[in-house]
Amino acid sequence: MSPPNHSILILVHHRLLGEILRFRLELLGWHAIVAHDEPELEEAIASTVPHLLIIDLDILTCDPLLVIERLSSDEVLHRIPIMCMSADGDMDRAEKAYRAGAREYLLIPFDPITLERKVEKLVARFMESSTAVIEEPGDRFELVGQ
Repeated sequence: MSPPNHSILILVHHRLLGEILRFRLELLGWHAIVAHDEPELEEAIASTVPHLLIIDLDILTCDPLLVIERLSSDEVLHRIPIMCMSADGDMDRAEKAYRAGAREYLLIPFDPITLERKVEKLVARFMESSTAVIEEPGDRFELVGQ
């Protein structure tokens, strides 16, 4: 189980799926924040330090591959792991997400145990390779690591 100050930021198209993910992750001890479009995602990133980003490849309000690419190339945010998810199972699109910077893929519908394992693995890698210096919410954060 994660410490309560560890957060996961979720960018998802369907509100119900976002609530299901939030509920499941909070049962596991994570602080989950759900965004439904890019401006909400930007606002959440500005106010919290996510330890993982989960991005729905099926989102219609923005191009998720461009979002992944932009986050992966950001000077600070590139260290935060990204897991993508999709209901269509298009492996070509999943491969494009990996090339853009995603580190895991979750097919919807998913087994909650699979979600838990992937989240734990990604966050553990992040915590091993980086030390997050967290200021008050809203402050820019600095990652120091390898």
